[in-house]
Amino acid sequence: MRCKTAERYISLKLDGELSAKHDHALMQHLDRCSLCQKIMKDHQGILKAMQQMPDPGFPPYLHHRIMSSLPKSAPKAAYRAFRLSLAATALSVLISIALGTMVGIKGYESYGLYAETTGESMLLSFGENSIVELAFDE
Repeated sequence: MRCKTAERYISLKLDGELSAKHDHALMQHLDRCSLCQKIMKDHQGILKAMQQMPDPGFPPYLHHRIMSSLPKSAPKAAYRAFRLSLAATALSVLISIALGTMVGIKGYESYGLYAETTGESMLLSFGENSIVELAFDE
């Protein structure tokens, strides 16, 4: 293994992302190379120093400042989507009414309005179903 590859593997090992196969190869290289051993100790020292550092405190206004600097395009997109869904709903209702009217007219034309007069009464019917029977005087 070359030292350049070993340096990359050292960083991965300290981050806990090195596979077992590569870890074994790195350990064999570290047994033979004193330069890489020094690099490994330096990286471990840096990592240990960083872990001992206190967490930085952020000022309370920072969250508000970040949030106020974000673009405000999201509400417009939501409003646009709402308008689009409202238009689609209105269009589907209008199409349903138009199709229903056409089907109703077509059904009415196929049966028709029949009026039969027999003497003193008149029978109005749509197809086979009688609706009203009217009596009238002559």
